[in-house]
Amino acid sequence: MKKSELYEKSMIFFGAVVLALAGYISIFKETFTTTIIPFPHISVPVINISCFVICASLLIKNNIWLQYTVLLVQSINTMCIGMEMLSIFMYSTLILLLFCNKFFMTHHTQKRIALLVIWFLISLCVLPFGFYRFCRTLAISFFEFAIYCNVYYKLERLLLPCVSQPTLENLKLPPKGEVIHLSDFGLTERQIKLVMFYLKNNSSYEELGNEFIISKSTVKKEMVAAFSKFNVTNQKDLHILLMQYIVKE
Repeated sequence: MKKSELYEKSMIFFGAVVLALAGYISIFKETFTTTIIPFPHISVPVINISCFVICASLLIKNNIWLQYTVLLVQSINTMCIGMEMLSIFMYSTLILLLFCNKFFMTHHTQKRIALLVIWFLISLCVLPFGFYRFCRTLAISFFEFAIYCNVYYKLERLLLPCVSQPTLENLKLPPKGEVIHLSDFGLTERQIKLVMFYLKNNSSYEELGNEFIISKSTVKKEMVAAFSKFNVTNQKDLHILLMQYIVKE
């Protein structure tokens, strides 16, 4: 198991633990006074237990869209019962996962607006607890968003020096965030397919060979040829370079 898979499994496992505890507390310990959820003593435990079952199933067979669903449902659920800080954390985690899984590589403006509207609607669920808590929720949300933007641009500046210097000096690339076509850089059809699959799945040479039914040495030869087209020397540099663009065949 790769480290990335191990960390993801760990995230899912501890998420399931949290949901199991939330289910237990909502059944035996928690009292609900103010909430817009109907029959909260029944519906909240059902939501928590259902999300736990989904999360546990992800340990067997992962599905990123089910991860998103659990985070979104729990963000709404916790906001409705007055746990707005936890709701903010859940929704922020959802956005981070979307970003890491390249959800914003296309139509990013429309997607950001949609997520902002969804969050505003979720925030309205805290209104029964008081207008000032609603205002505080929005203020903390904007604060956290500003932190993420700040960290993103700091990391971007830190990552750029990791890319081979010849890449930055000699390659004629469009401004960051625009579309680039691999075919414009003289890659063969096989190289394009290997690079695209690698970018989507962060695959090893062995995994690429298994996917395209070719030997590991052939994969390495093709990828090294692709590296030379971008003036980089390894997979890491290629990934860092291309992740700044919307890459198409």
